[in-house]
Amino acid sequence: MSRYRLSFSGPPIVEVDNQAVTLPTRKSLALLAFLAVEQKLYHRNQLLTIFWPDLDQGRGRAALRRELSRINKVLGDEWRVIEGETVQISEQVTVDVLEAEQWLDEDRVGAKTAVSFNRGEFLAGFGIPDSPDFDLWQQQQATKWQATRIGLLLNAANGNLKGETAVSLLKQAVAIDPLNENSNQQLIQTYLAQNQSITAQKQYDQFAALLETELNAKPPSYLTQLLQSRPLIQQDDVVERSPENHSISRRFNPRILVLGALVVGLLSMGIWWGRQQWLGLQNQVDVATSNQLVAQAQAATDPDLKLLLALAAYHQEPSMVSEEALFGALNSLPPHFVTSIAHETAVTALATKPSEQLLAVGLTNGDIYLYDTGTFEPVGQVMSGHERRIMSLKFLPNDELLVSASQDGTIRFWDIETQSQIGGTLTHESGSINDIDVDLEGKFLLSGGSDQTVRLWDLSVSQTNPPLIGQPVQAHEGAVLAVEFLHAEEVFATGGTDGEVIEWFIQENLSIRKEPIDVYSEQHSGSVNDIASMLYVGFDSVAYYASVGLDGKLIEYYRPSFQANLNELMHDISAEAVVFGHSEFYSAGLDGQILSRPVQIDFVPPPFQFSKIDAGIFALAFDEQLDLLFSGDEDGNVIIWDINQTRPFIHKTGARDDVTLAFQSAEELFVANGYGQVRILDQGLENIDFVRFEERDNDAKHWLFPVEGLAVFSVGTTVHFHPERTSSWTFDTKSPIAKMVASSDGSLIGIGTLSGEVIVFDWATRQVSFKFQNNNAVVNDLIFSANGESLLVGLNNQRVIVYDLENRNSRRRRLSDEPTAVSVSPNYDLIAIGLEDGSIQLFHFENNRIGNSHSQYDGHDEPITDLSFDGSGNRLASASWDSNIQLWDVATGASILLDDHERGVSDLAWSPNGRYLASAGWDNRIIRWDLNVELWQETACLAANRNLTEEEWSTYLPNEPFTLLCQE
Repeated sequence: MSRYRLSFSGPPIVEVDNQAVTLPTRKSLALLAFLAVEQKLYHRNQLLTIFWPDLDQGRGRAALRRELSRINKVLGDEWRVIEGETVQISEQVTVDVLEAEQWLDEDRVGAKTAVSFNRGEFLAGFGIPDSPDFDLWQQQQATKWQATRIGLLLNAANGNLKGETAVSLLKQAVAIDPLNENSNQQLIQTYLAQNQSITAQKQYDQFAALLETELNAKPPSYLTQLLQSRPLIQQDDVVERSPENHSISRRFNPRILVLGALVVGLLSMGIWWGRQQWLGLQNQVDVATSNQLVAQAQAATDPDLKLLLALAAYHQEPSMVSEEALFGALNSLPPHFVTSIAHETAVTALATKPSEQLLAVGLTNGDIYLYDTGTFEPVGQVMSGHERRIMSLKFLPNDELLVSASQDGTIRFWDIETQSQIGGTLTHESGSINDIDVDLEGKFLLSGGSDQTVRLWDLSVSQTNPPLIGQPVQAHEGAVLAVEFLHAEEVFATGGTDGEVIEWFIQENLSIRKEPIDVYSEQHSGSVNDIASMLYVGFDSVAYYASVGLDGKLIEYYRPSFQANLNELMHDISAEAVVFGHSEFYSAGLDGQILSRPVQIDFVPPPFQFSKIDAGIFALAFDEQLDLLFSGDEDGNVIIWDINQTRPFIHKTGARDDVTLAFQSAEELFVANGYGQVRILDQGLENIDFVRFEERDNDAKHWLFPVEGLAVFSVGTTVHFHPERTSSWTFDTKSPIAKMVASSDGSLIGIGTLSGEVIVFDWATRQVSFKFQNNNAVVNDLIFSANGESLLVGLNNQRVIVYDLENRNSRRRRLSDEPTAVSVSPNYDLIAIGLEDGSIQLFHFENNRIGNSHSQYDGHDEPITDLSFDGSGNRLASASWDSNIQLWDVATGASILLDDHERGVSDLAWSPNGRYLASAGWDNRIIRWDLNVELWQETACLAANRNLTEEEWSTYLPNEPFTLLCQE
C-alpha cells in the first residue's frame, strides 16, 4: 500500500513512498491540492464549477475524468476514494500544512519542527489561469498558512527568551510578516532579555517605520514604554562635590598626578571597551539583517528578486548562511533557458536555416513567422496561405526557399526574401500532409499523409513546382505521420499510426523499395509521431536514428542491420518531436518536458537536464552550430535553450564506476578508475591527456600520485609502483586492498585491507616500516599526520585507532556508531569522523590522542562515504550514500548543500588553492564545483541583469543607505 506526502508550504512537492513525482499538468496538481487540503467529500459538479467554469457539463466532466486519470497514472488508485458521483482524498495522504496545524493545536512545537514547516508561502509560485474560484481559495489558504507558520515559530520560541535559538526563530517569524505585532514584540523582548538594548531599539525603529509607511500607524504604546525604561547606555551616577563642602589644596601633590593618570587610563580603556561593545552590537545587527534577507530570499518566488536578496544578504554579512542562500538562488535557475518568443496560438512546427540565421515558426492557425536567431527579432511579414495547422517546415539547402506542409492537405513554397508564396501547390489525393523532409543535397522532397501514402518529389527538375516521381506508395496501414531521410545512401524511414517504423531505399531508377528487415519486437504501442537521424554518416554508411510516439517511448535504431534499442527515455504522455544534436537525441512531449539521451555508440556524458514547462511541446529544431535548441509549445511560445550554457561554477563530465579523484594543481584533475585508466582533465573537465597502464584488471581501484613521476595503484592484493626511468615494482598484501594513502612528502604509503591489516610502506627503502593486524575489521579510511609521524585508521568495528609511528604504539577510541569515513584538518588539530547514521563528529587531536567531542554535524540521511578538509581547515566537505554533498563551516557548523549527483557520492578531492571541490558518484558523473563566491556574485548579477530598485531597497533594507549591488 503506497504512502503519499503532499507538501504545499513553498513550491508544491508530491511524494509517493518517499520518492518525489511530477504530475503532468498544473490543473491536476491544483485538483489534488484542493481535495487534499479540504479533506471533504465533493460531488463532481462542485469540482466542475471550481476548475472548469467556462465549460458545459459534458465537456467539464470529460475534463475532470481526464485529470483524475492523469493523477492516477502517476499516483496509482489509492490516493482518492470515489463513490458514485463523489470524490474524496484518501486517509493515506499526509499534507504538511494540515500536519502543522495539528502541531500548533497541541502546543508542542519544537524549534526543529517549526523550522521544518517554514518552507515558504502556500503553493508558492503556483497558479492556474482559468479558475478564479481556485485563485480565491488559494489566497485564503495562503493567509491561513502564513498565520500558522508564524504561530509555530512563536510557539517554539516562547519560554526560551535567553537562547540564541529563540532569536533565530523570531527573526524568521518577522521575515514572514514584518508588520506582525506579536512577532516584533516577542523579538524586541528577547533582545532586551539578552541585554541587547541597541539591537532591540533598531528592531523597534524598523517596525515603526514599516507601520508608518504601510499602515500610517504607530507601534503600540506598551512597546514604546518598554524601550524607554531600558536606556541604551547605562552610566554610574556621578555625585558633584561643591567647593563649599570640601577644601581644595593648591599645593602640588604627586598622588593627584598618579590618580589622574589612572583615571585617564581607565577612561581610555572604557572608550576601547565601549568601541568593542559597539562593534559587537553592530555585527549582531548585520548578522540579523543578513539572516532576515536570507529568509526573504528563500520565500521570494521571482527568480531575479531571489538572486538580488541573496546577494544583498552576502554583502550585509559574508557567512556560510548567506553563501548558501546565494548558491541556492543560483542553483534554482532554470538551466539552459535563454529567452522565449510568444504567439497567440500553439506552435506546431519549427525549422532553421543556419546559413541565414533564420528560424521558421508554424502555428496551429496556419500562419508562418520568420525570426533572426541572432537577435530573436521578427523578419518581414507573416506568411499566410494555409487554412489549418502547420504540420512541418523545411528550408531547401540550395535556394532561398521554405517549404511548408499543412493539415489543409497542401504543400506550399515560400520566398524567404519577400515572405510570399511562390510556385505551385502540391497535394495528396486526400487528407492532411503530416510531415515532409528534404535530403542533404536538395534533390528530393519527401511527404507523408493521412491517405497512408509516401510520395517522392523531384526538386532537381523544379525547386518551386517539383513533379511527382513514380506512383504514391502505400507505406502504412494507417496515416503516415513521420518521414525522415537517414543521410546514408538513399535511405529514408517512415512512421505511422500503426506504430511501425519502416525503412525505404531509393533505387537507381528512382523507384522506392521497402528494405528487407527483420521484424523487431520493440515497435511503438501507439502512433509514431516523429523520426530524427544523425546529421553525419558513420563508417560504412552506418546510420543512427530514433523515433518517438504516442506511448512516450524513444526507440533508437542502427542500420544497415536495423538493430533497435529501447532507451530508458520515457515521457509521461505522448512524445511529439525528436531531433539530433551533438551525440544525443532530444525529445519533447505533451508532458512539457525536453529529455535528452546519448546515442549508444561510445561512452558519452550523461544527458542534459531541462526545466519542465507548463505546456505540451509539439516541435523541436537546432541551429547550425547545434548550440541553440528551439521548442514550440501549445501556449504559443518558442523557447530558446542554450545547450552549451552551464552554470559557470559547476562543470560535469561522465565517469566510470569506482572513481578516485586527485588534484595535482588547480587546473588539472586526475581521474582514475578500475579499468587501468587515468584521465587528466582541465578546468572545464575536458580531457587533456589519457594514460593506460599495463594492468587492465577490473579491480584496479586505488590510485595515488604521491610525488611527481610516481603512480601507485592496487590490483587485488598487489600494490604497483610505476616510477619514471626505473622498472616497475610491486608489493603484495594478504587480502584485497581497501584503502591507500600517501604521506605529505610522498615517502610513506599507507595500505589498509579488507581483513583489517594496516601496512606502512617506505618508498625510499622499499621496506615495510610498520604493520598491524585488526582481526575481523575492514579499514574504511587512513590518514597520515602532517609530519608523517602518526597514522589515523578508521575501522568498521566501531573503532578509530591512532598509530604513533615513531614510538611504534597505538591508542584507540571506541565510538557509539560505526565509522565509515575519517578526515583530519591540515594542522592536525581536528579529526572528522563520518558515521553509519549519516552524522559527522569532530574531535580534538592532541599528543596522538583523540580528545573529547568538539561538535556534531547532522545533514545526511545515509552513511557518510567520504570526508575532506580544505587546505585552510576552515571548511569540511562530506559525501554520502544519500547522493548529497554538504560543505560545512567548521567554526559554526553552517553548511551548503551541493546536490547535483543523482546517486551516492563516492569520492571527494580539494584543489590545492581550496577554490575547487571535485566529486565522483555512482551515477557515473564527475562534478567540479567552483566555490569562488566572487564568481557566484558575478553570475547572480548577470542572471538578474538588474539591481534592486530604490522601492525594493526601502522595503527589504529600510535602515541601510541605498547601494548598487551590481555594476550598471
